Amino acid sequence: MQIGALAQLPDGAYAQVNGDLVRILNTSRVEHALDRATGTPRAARQAPPPPRPPEQQPIVTIKKKRRIIIAP
Repeated sequence: MQIGALAQLPDGAYAQVNGDLVRILNTSRVEHALDRATGTPRAARQAPPPPRPPEQQPIVTIKKKRRIIIAP
C-alpha cells in the first residue's frame, strides 16, 4: 500500500500523486472505494465544475533594472 494524494484528471480518470510522480488508477475501483467510504452512490456525487478562465487577461509590466557603474 502506498500513500499519496488522490486526484481526478480533467478527463474523469483518477490518479495517485506522490510529489512529481503521477500514477493512473483503475477508475471503477476508485469509484467503488469512494462509494463505500462516503456512503453515497456515484450518481449522487458530483465533481465540482472546472475553474473558469479569467475573463480579462492580467496586465504585465516589465521594468528594466537600473545599473550604476562606479568609476575606479
